[in-house]
Amino acid sequence: MAKAAVDRPHPKRTIGRTLREILGLLGLFLIPSRTRSHALYELLGAHNTMAEESLYLNLGYWRDQSTYDGACEALAAKLGEAAGLTKGDVVLDCGNGFGDQDAFWLEEHELARIVGLNTAAPQVELAPRDGHRQALAQ
Repeated sequence: MAKAAVDRPHPKRTIGRTLREILGLLGLFLIPSRTRSHALYELLGAHNTMAEESLYLNLGYWRDQSTYDGACEALAAKLGEAAGLTKGDVVLDCGNGFGDQDAFWLEEHELARIVGLNTAAPQVELAPRDGHRQALAQ
């Protein structure tokens, strides 16, 4: 499997940041249900505590994988295969998160273009863009 190169800083883990995340997650229970998902994505901000090298936000496909990053990329590969992605395709990725799967699909399947739609502004701001990727926020 090809490794999609996404150059983004991966913040260091600090006690203060960990405490803010825990308090933020606990606060989600006090927020009305219609806005919880938006609050969660705002809390996640520009990092993913489960990953070491990526910002994937999926549960992964763990067959033959031993790391979260590997499992997430394996799931992106499975989805690309199931969708029948081929060279020159144009893809609409709804809820594209930080766009790691988009970078993978562009490289792996030689897509013409991907348009990502997302409601979380911090993710849209960090999603990599080039001549083939366009990220749009709600």
